[in-house]
Amino acid sequence: MDLFETIRTRRSIRQFLPDPIPKEDVERILDAGRRAPSAGNGQPWRFLVVTDRERLKAPHDRSVEFIERRIAGSEEVPRSEKSRAKAQYRDYAKKIFDAPLFVFVFVTTVRNTDLVGYDGALAAGNMLLAAHALGYGACFQTSLFPEELVRDHFGIPTDYRLICAVPIGVPAASPEDPGRRPLAEFVWREALPQE
Repeated sequence: MDLFETIRTRRSIRQFLPDPIPKEDVERILDAGRRAPSAGNGQPWRFLVVTDRERLKAPHDRSVEFIERRIAGSEEVPRSEKSRAKAQYRDYAKKIFDAPLFVFVFVTTVRNTDLVGYDGALAAGNMLLAAHALGYGACFQTSLFPEELVRDHFGIPTDYRLICAVPIGVPAASPEDPGRRPLAEFVWREALPQE
């Protein structure tokens, strides 16, 4: 698939088939992340690859508990909607956790601390595009994964910061093109237009 076609057709996939991903494809996706640009070529990322369903059970359960507590305590969700919101979240989490591969993207916070978050996001972006180019679906996932929960469960040192998880697999469903506003709405040329 051509690069621009890959960019144009990539969607955030949040529902997966259980089909395993061949090791060669996993390595290609990880290598795409490794090749992302980084401040001063610091390459601060580390990729935790998880395919073991049992290793993901505790993060799934604790993540759902965490979000359900947030929903329960939220003043933005009406009391009459809290049960429905919790059920929707449980369904959402189950679909995400069906992915056969998770890549947790971490960055070291030892140097360039104000820039490493960008570096990690760039690495994750490369992996999203590589996964799509190879015929898989993926998404940039943060809400399901409280950092402390992930760090504790997987034994990650405190000098690493979680950027996101990237669940990857064969899409069970692909969303329609959500449409994009015209490019002209996003571009300022030379300076901000004066009104």
